[in-house]
Amino acid sequence: MNKQVAESLQKTLGISQEQVVREEYEMILLKQLFESRLGKSFVFKGGTALRLTYGSPRFSEDLDFSVVSEFDKEKLDRLLRTVADQYEALKLVETIQKTYTYFALFRVKEDFLSQAFPIKFEASVRPVSWERGKDYELLVLSSKVTNLTVLAQVASLERIEEEKRGIEPPRIRDIFDMWFIGQKLGRISPMDFRGFEPRVVRRDLYKFLPEKDKRLIEQWLPKQ
Repeated sequence: MNKQVAESLQKTLGISQEQVVREEYEMILLKQLFESRLGKSFVFKGGTALRLTYGSPRFSEDLDFSVVSEFDKEKLDRLLRTVADQYEALKLVETIQKTYTYFALFRVKEDFLSQAFPIKFEASVRPVSWERGKDYELLVLSSKVTNLTVLAQVASLERIEEEKRGIEPPRIRDIFDMWFIGQKLGRISPMDFRGFEPRVVRRDLYKFLPEKDKRLIEQWLPKQ
């Protein structure tokens, strides 16, 4: 992506150039993963899946997955390194195999951006049951920042909601995501930010939301 395109998308989408560029590289990474033989081992989930699959207005900085069948860590390391080598602005900083998580960290630095930013790739390998057709299915990922489309194994809204409800303590972004899921499932539910100061909600959410959607948050902030 060049500066002119990034500036145009910034105006059109009402979001920072950093978020625009990050989402393009997220789509590139997802396409490479799910078009490889390794892709069948992963289910895409979390806030970025909500945006790229289900249309959430919230941009996201992480790529979250659950592993549904065994995969070769060395092959995944090589795949991610190969993707990074194709793009001057994209650098693979590290890959780590933890007890229950495969983790990779990318660094993105475009010449026209003032600073670099990260993209985290995190895959849970916890022995949790995932049923195809109920918990996940093949769906198309798309974004307004790129013409790329990806056919990926994606968690259902219900499964994403279940996992987010299990996060303790609740995070501000998860409160927003659960509200969005409720809207998609036809449920009327508030964004319950009780216990959070308005300035903290704004700090954590506003950088990930287009200008028009920030007004929505103001309606749900605790009155002071």
